[in-house]
Amino acid sequence: MAPGAAPGPMAGPPHYEYFVIDEVLNYGGFFGGTTVTIYAHPPAQPNADRKFIISEHNFENLKDGDRFKVLEGQVLGLVLEGDEVRTARVAGAPTRAALRAAIAPPRPLPGHEGEVRALAYQCAQCHLWLAGTPPRREPDGPYVCAICGHPLQGTTAPEEK
Repeated sequence: MAPGAAPGPMAGPPHYEYFVIDEVLNYGGFFGGTTVTIYAHPPAQPNADRKFIISEHNFENLKDGDRFKVLEGQVLGLVLEGDEVRTARVAGAPTRAALRAAIAPPRPLPGHEGEVRALAYQCAQCHLWLAGTPPRREPDGPYVCAICGHPLQGTTAPEEK
């Protein structure tokens, strides 16, 4: 498994690699651009920092499309092509409040309007709040953390809408 990649069969299209933000170097780039430049590491490799420059339009779930909501300590899911970021999403944050401040509420899937959906869950292993419904390795198996793969039994249940 690639460092920072979601474990097992949970990684479906698109395939996100996860990185914890260590430092936000700048917002904007040259001449008032619309990028965020960060140093981040895969969750299991704290000494493997990489530098990423992410265009604001590549973020899928930022609240109000505001790149200034990207902060240290958050976990980003990135779709990479070589070293270039094709897609980015805020996947987690150290607190529920920080996660809710950064991400836009998910849109219902077509034909599933009105259904109850998990907005966030907490992993006791990662100590992070993660966006969305936790994945399962098997259709009827236990929920697991999307970042570390730790089973979620006995941890905070998914927060429902």
